[in-house]
Parts: sequence; structure tokens; C-alpha cells
Amino acid sequence: MTIAPLTFPKTFYGDDPPASAGSPLSAAHFSEIEIANKRAKKIRRATRIAQTDAWICAIFAGLTLLSGLFSLSALLLGLGMAFCAFNAFRGAKRLQLFDSSAPRLLALNQLLLAAALILYAIYSLWAASHGKSAFAAAIAAEPGIASGLGNLEQLEWLIYVAIFGGLIIGTTIAQGLAAIYYIPRRKHLAAYVAQTPAWILAMQKA
Repeated sequence: MTIAPLTFPKTFYGDDPPASAGSPLSAAHFSEIEIANKRAKKIRRATRIAQTDAWICAIFAGLTLLSGLFSLSALLLGLGMAFCAFNAFRGAKRLQLFDSSAPRLLALNQLLLAAALILYAIYSLWAASHGKSAFAAAIAAEPGIASGLGNLEQLEWLIYVAIFGGLIIGTTIAQGLAAIYYIPRRKHLAAYVAQTPAWILAMQKA
């Protein structure tokens, strides 16, 4: 009895792997794709950062909207943050599609978010300085305890200043740096689109 030798289908390790597998792409095409993917790293990183920003903003917007049930200023801030989260998702999607308008949208969105948070902090400080605190109400009801609560009222104001002053400073730094980060992405994006073959761009968009 004669035993036929076992045969195996060709793999992708030959001299011309795409042709042996019936692929329309040659080795040169795959080399171009690899080079393009390496050059697109900055764009992919910016996309991931934008998506992360969007989710963080969306989560805080939801929490702020819940607290807005008891505060009109918090409700307005929550709506503003929700709008910024929506814009961040839009910007991330545009980056994935190599839209040159995406970096500008994301940078302006960071400035809009900063403006909303800073205005909220300023209003909160103004309201704290012009409103009647719990300690002031207690002093008005019981004048005899004024000496004991006077320092606590001042401490309460200092806590407000620390919280909302820190929010203003932190927001200015964080959102300012984020806007500065996104602006140069437009140059990288334009260079990538100009130097990448149209068929690769179409494949990556798909």
C-alpha cells in the first residue's frame, strides 16, 4: 500500500506572501501600511486623550446635574459640562476620520469648559460673600454665642476661598494645557494626510 505524502497550504512566509494567498496587496503595500501606522501614533494618542476627556467630562456632568436639583447654578454648570462632553466626543470622532477641524474644536472646547467652571467658581464665591452663612444665622438667633462662632464664620469663608480659588487655578492650568496640546495636532494631522496614500486613509477611516 502506497501512502500519499501529506501536503499543507502555503502560508504567509513565502517570498511573495500576499500573492500566494490571493491578496490584492503586495509586500510593498503592507510596508506602506506599517509606515503609515507608525506615523499615525500621535493622532491615535490624541484621539484616546479626547475620548478620555469626553468620558470624564460626561461623568462629572451627570453628577453635577444631580446636584442641580437643589441649585440652579449647579444645573447650569451641569448642562455646560454635558455640552462640552458632547463636543469632546465629536472631536475624537473627527480625529479618527482625519478631519483637520478636529484639533481646533477640541481646543476651543477646553476653553469653553474652563470658562464654565471659572464662572461657576466666581459666582459661588460671590454668593458666599453676600449670602448669610449658617454661622451668621446662628449668631442672629442667639447673639450671646457671637464670640464663640465669630472665628468659625471666618474659617468658613476661608474654606470657600480655598475650594473655589483652587478650582479656578486648577481649571486654568488643566484646560489651558489641554488646549495648548490640541492646537499643534492640526499640523501633525495635515502632514499625515498629505503624506499618506489615499487608499490607506480610506482603509483607516473604514
